[in-house]
Amino acid sequence: MLNNKYFILIVACILVSCKTNHLTGEKRSHARNQIAIGSVGQEKDFILQKDFSNVAIPCFNNPIKLNVTTQSFTKQSFKAFTTAKAFQTAEVAVTYIDSLETKPKYLQIDIADKLAFIKALNSHCNIDVKSYLALNKHAVLITGISLALKQTDIHKITTANAVFLIENGLKDYALKLYKEDSETEILRFNNGIIFGYQTSHCCWQDNKKHRLHIVDLVSSFNDCPFKSYRSSYKAIKKTNPYKL
Repeated sequence: MLNNKYFILIVACILVSCKTNHLTGEKRSHARNQIAIGSVGQEKDFILQKDFSNVAIPCFNNPIKLNVTTQSFTKQSFKAFTTAKAFQTAEVAVTYIDSLETKPKYLQIDIADKLAFIKALNSHCNIDVKSYLALNKHAVLITGISLALKQTDIHKITTANAVFLIENGLKDYALKLYKEDSETEILRFNNGIIFGYQTSHCCWQDNKKHRLHIVDLVSSFNDCPFKSYRSSYKAIKKTNPYKL
């Protein structure tokens, strides 16, 4: 009887650990072309890998805070980088030798301020983007990327006090770096090679005025919060069955 209790506890822990990923925990898909963090698109499954098609670039009137972590290359991530490098233009050299203990580094960048990101998606300037997300159930948002850069750029980013996602020109994003509350530099994503990405799905809710709102973002393995739904159609139907 005691062994059965331990078995149930172990299984429960495994299930919980698989569902603790908000915008950062899900395994990344491999990318070949430049994919903008914060952008909207659809994934297409091919025999050997997934491919992502960019559809829309939301506007951000205010910077969105990002979380940046340094990762060591593995055989798998280096292979993904090598494949992506053939399709992208940045001159980034990475020397990976599996037998050496010290491995080259890359950056894992994720949306940190999820509330600011959701507020921007619900704003008037993104009304068309929001409509596209509501009408296309397979549409997803890019909420994380794997980025290889020159070591000088990695040092600038990792030594900054804060890193934000900003609009940099027409339908283009960049990284804004801050040090001691002062802006230090703006780095464009095409300075590096994006070889991995993570997606999130919208959770919809129909408010009291019967207007659809995005209330949360979840990975493909997570459920939406109570009384919110991945399907905008379902969100409307639950609150106002006569509207559709």
